[in-house]
Amino acid sequence: MADIDAPGVIRRYLYLTIATWTVLVAASLAWYVWQSEIEATESAWKEARATLDRDNVYRQWLVEQGGVYVRPSEKTPGDPYLVHPLKDVTTTGGQPLTLLNPAFVLREVQSHLADPSRGRVRIVSTTPLNPQNAADDWERKELDSLASGQDRVEVVTGADGTTLRAMRPFFVAPECLPCHAAFKEGAIAGAISTSVPLAPYQAIHRKSIGGIAFSHSVIWLVGLAGIGVAYRRGRQHAAAQREWTDSVANMNAELERRVADRTEELTRALREIESFSYSVSHDLRAPLRALNGYAQILMESQGGKLDQESQRMLDRIAFNAEKMGQLIDDILEYTRTAREPLKPSAVDLGALAHDLARELAEHYPAARIDIASLPVVEGDPVMLRQVLANLIANALKFSSGREAPRIEIGADIENSLVHCHVRDNGAGFDMAFADKLFNLFQRLHREAEFPGTGVGLAIVKRIVERHGGRIWAEAAPNAGATFHFTLPLHRD
Repeated sequence: MADIDAPGVIRRYLYLTIATWTVLVAASLAWYVWQSEIEATESAWKEARATLDRDNVYRQWLVEQGGVYVRPSEKTPGDPYLVHPLKDVTTTGGQPLTLLNPAFVLREVQSHLADPSRGRVRIVSTTPLNPQNAADDWERKELDSLASGQDRVEVVTGADGTTLRAMRPFFVAPECLPCHAAFKEGAIAGAISTSVPLAPYQAIHRKSIGGIAFSHSVIWLVGLAGIGVAYRRGRQHAAAQREWTDSVANMNAELERRVADRTEELTRALREIESFSYSVSHDLRAPLRALNGYAQILMESQGGKLDQESQRMLDRIAFNAEKMGQLIDDILEYTRTAREPLKPSAVDLGALAHDLARELAEHYPAARIDIASLPVVEGDPVMLRQVLANLIANALKFSSGREAPRIEIGADIENSLVHCHVRDNGAGFDMAFADKLFNLFQRLHREAEFPGTGVGLAIVKRIVERHGGRIWAEAAPNAGATFHFTLPLHRD
């Protein structure tokens, strides 16, 4: 009888498990780092947007007033570039006044800002009256594309470092014509331009990465410890098997039966190793909960002594531990749907959908769920319940931001197959990314908008395909989504 290379099998399982676990933790780390980078850029964009909003309103008010009159002084002698029939006037009390246009006033106000490192704005034009309002290279390039009236935003790297630059166009109003006779009403007159340095936000991002990397390192090491336990047990099985196979050559015909029995034991032992690895991954939730608990204890006992950044890092550790626990649970569920045998029977989709709607709608009281007449299909009741639960829960979640959320569930019979659909009027998505929708860990919306791990639809796809069906989606941004899937029709 040929010797079974049990140690080699165990080593392969060891390498495969370590590689899989490392890739999983690395993917999670990369995802969180990517999210942190996005948050840094979004924070800078929010500041730029707030600056543009504030100074655009200020400029618009000045335009509606036709400019402002001020007393000439050494600091504000007047605008030498302004041409206006009433530029210089004298009050009835003999006080001389000079007219300042919005661009001049806004520039003067910006020169008095206390913190020059924060976002600042200026008025720019391709045909400026004042040379100080001349557009730089980036602004000249972007001014040509502002005719639509939309903001222009871009991250630019220059001699002063990396900055987020933003521009908002403004157009010639009737009040502008006395000073700008060469322009036509409604034409683009220029833009408000702002620059926000990214260095402060990138510094916060780097601190955040430290906390994320620490929590993932702890999780990875705990996983390696569990894998080591599994490997040691596997080697024990392999050693016992080698001892047994060495004596097989000297056995008689009676021992042939025992050889077959022990071979079956080896196969069972290998299955136990796989099951044990699965159990180790499953038990990772316990140390993750411990991480979260210790972080909470540290926050409660030492929170008053920590600075704001340290408290935020503790919060991130606790959040990442909870997130990793949910991710492991979902991955285990994804694996279970592939290995657990199907137990097909007649499944009443209508009764199942109504039951799930009552259960899930408790968390979304404003949602309306319409369920059409649904047929009886052939499939595993537990797994099909999971399919409908995932799709209905997703529909409720992504339509929760609507004033009147609405979910529609229906089905048709086509060529002995039941074609089901779950439709919502929620956030939808761009069909250009539809091919990624059912992949593991793929998300088309930010975590801050709609929480989740990106595993649910992958589980749904696996279950539907195990039943011999297929699943696809149709959607458009902010116009809702429809998920279609097919199942075999039950035959009496």
